[in-house]
Amino acid sequence: DEIQVIIKEIDYKDVDVSPLKTLLNSFFDFDASYDQARSTIHDMDVESARKQLFVAVGERLTNAMFQEQDKVEEASFLRQLLGDMKKEIRVLCKITQDLQVLLIDTDEKVQEAKLATSFATQEFDACFDADLNSDLDQKKEHLEALRQELINYKLCLD
Repeated sequence: DEIQVIIKEIDYKDVDVSPLKTLLNSFFDFDASYDQARSTIHDMDVESARKQLFVAVGERLTNAMFQEQDKVEEASFLRQLLGDMKKEIRVLCKITQDLQVLLIDTDEKVQEAKLATSFATQEFDACFDADLNSDLDQKKEHLEALRQELINYKLCLD
């Protein structure tokens, strides 16, 4: 605007300033086109940066989604594995209880068998002793009879 004022003042003084006007107009047109180009380039840079940022954020989002899916699958697998282990533990606990009952029952049978063996041993010993005593009494009687015969025989000899 100031240049336009200066040119008008020179025009009033009857000086031919048309080449200067042309040059200045070209300069200002060039300057305007330069500003417009710079603004366009700046806008393109901003748009390009936004696109790059959007692409980078999109890639991070995609990677995060894949990682989330992997973690979800891993958690699901671990949850299933834990459930299976709990079932196996319940089965093993039931088997343990059954075995404990069986062990108690078997221990009782062992005690009963030991008691029966003890009674059978006592009965056998009593029978064996009675048999020995009976056999001993018979032998005593037999020996007593032999002794009596020897005494009688000796008396006969005398």
